[in-house]
Amino acid sequence: MVACVASAGCAAQPHGPDGLDLVVAPIDTLTSLGTWLGTHGPDSVSFDAPAGSPTESICRTARTSVSVLGQPVTRYAVFYIPDAPTGEVFPTDTAHYERRACALRAVWLVRQIDDSAAAWHFADSLDTTLTMRLGPGKESTEIAGVGTGAWRRTKSWSAGDTHVVLGVEPATDYRDDSSGLVKKNRRRVIVAAYAPNSGLGPNDERLETGGYTRSHFPRHGDRELQDQRADSALALSGVEPIVSDLRKVLARARARRDTDSLHVSAIDSIMARAVIMTRDSLRTVSAPRRAATLLATDLALDAYAGQLDADTASHAATATRRRLVAAGVPYTDDSHSSQLAYTRAGLWDAYRADSLGPAGRLAFIELLYNAWSTKPGCADGRAGYDRVIEHGEAALKSGQHDPLIHFYVGEAYRDVYSLAHGGGEGHVNEADFAGRAESARTKAIEHLTAALATLRQRPVRHAAWDDAIRLVVRAHTEPSFFCIYD
Repeated sequence: MVACVASAGCAAQPHGPDGLDLVVAPIDTLTSLGTWLGTHGPDSVSFDAPAGSPTESICRTARTSVSVLGQPVTRYAVFYIPDAPTGEVFPTDTAHYERRACALRAVWLVRQIDDSAAAWHFADSLDTTLTMRLGPGKESTEIAGVGTGAWRRTKSWSAGDTHVVLGVEPATDYRDDSSGLVKKNRRRVIVAAYAPNSGLGPNDERLETGGYTRSHFPRHGDRELQDQRADSALALSGVEPIVSDLRKVLARARARRDTDSLHVSAIDSIMARAVIMTRDSLRTVSAPRRAATLLATDLALDAYAGQLDADTASHAATATRRRLVAAGVPYTDDSHSSQLAYTRAGLWDAYRADSLGPAGRLAFIELLYNAWSTKPGCADGRAGYDRVIEHGEAALKSGQHDPLIHFYVGEAYRDVYSLAHGGGEGHVNEADFAGRAESARTKAIEHLTAALATLRQRPVRHAAWDDAIRLVVRAHTEPSFFCIYD
């Protein structure tokens, strides 16, 4: 037991092990939740994430009260959802899977102290003790969890490859999404220890590489899939010189994605010419090639000029907009932003032109990916998941077997479960989804694992495995097809 520090208040010292022992030694990331509970039986297990920890990665937390410098402190052992194995092989036995597979990645010590002077005293005492046990630390915040940038009195140490960070989280006011009431987060003194590949290090890209950024789609390698659909549509079309022009547009879009130098006059002219030639060719080519040409033109337009500035701040975007509108490309104002959105008329035309042909089926997948809506600002309603389920299940019943249909239907059912468990971020009444949640969870797992059987694209395989496992362990998950537009 570490000696009691007078400024921490020795009189209140409880009995029990020293909580600092868990944060001054390297974290054993081979420790499963089941193994931990075998030696920490009194721990209460929940989904609660301690302040600053990565909610998106958490499988479970095991919590108890421990003694730190003679004071009662809440200890959280944080267990992460496992990474997908090589080949994304799904487990055959998922009973109590979280106990076998969720592994220890971080330990948090948290003490709430309303009095600021007492909080600073306790933090100083922890600093002194951690320095005695780990050596001189760095005057820095070597942690990247949500809200950790606001921590005060921060200091960082290393215990082998484990990082240890001390900080004081200030008291803050916040508005509760569900009630609309202003509430207060109490001041907290925190010691956080985390292992590598935990998504918490300043340069740790776990959520970008080992897993996937959990956010409203597009996600899961969708750009790669859209590129593949565009290339397939070009091959199915074969209408020259449209195909050659569209290849130039797509090459520019792929090379300059997410840059301010995407739009240039020469490519604007090529894109506009391709739009006009596509329209003029419709009466002279067969339905399969017509659908393919419409789809290829649509995907090139979406990649190059799917959204454009509605004002004149960007000269290049304004020139692009004028040239494409003059060529007949439909845009509409996005009432929630200062942008114009291409409404994907070519995509719908491609689907209608040959819905059961190769290009029509590619268009169908693209429509599922877009929640069967191409209007901006949730104009078709928030419940994209229901549209995906309706159209996707109808296609599967008709005999279509594209694994991406299973994937998107699985994601849509996952949305229903997510919205029943906080995924709506205060925009829905969770009780409205409670009656559908369990059956949706079961169907989501069924569809996602069916997709895994034949999916070839590794980013999507990884996503299907990860999302199915999240449902197996009932972990936090965010919706894909629920439209939120603040």
